[in-house]
Amino acid sequence: MPLNQNNYERFSLQELPPHARDIAEYLFNSRPLVYFFEQQKTPEPDTYLLDGRKVPHSMWPEIIHAALLAKLSFFEPNPSLTREQILFLIQSACTLIDMPLTQYSLEDVIRQNKERMPKLSSWLIAQAQLLHKT
Repeated sequence: MPLNQNNYERFSLQELPPHARDIAEYLFNSRPLVYFFEQQKTPEPDTYLLDGRKVPHSMWPEIIHAALLAKLSFFEPNPSLTREQILFLIQSACTLIDMPLTQYSLEDVIRQNKERMPKLSSWLIAQAQLLHKT
């Protein structure tokens, strides 16, 4: 997938305390997207990173959550993805911001987060446009 250089959603990263944010940004820069999805399913805290920054292990899910949201919005829409893959990315992003598509329309998600998370909203719009082309 092409990268969306320096144009990704930082909102969740900024909500973390600085020492946890450092870890999330490190993970964002060093781990592939699939790593974050795996961590959501079976979280295994990186005790070396957490202990090195004196971050409680209980913050691991929040760190993964913030880094995953940033990582999702980091990738530009890719026409070679299948409809199912694009929909999975959109659904994942919406679930991460507590607005699952089972309860909200995509239009509502975009509208309600346009000011708070402008990069994510733009990313969702671009993904939705690609989805309609497939």
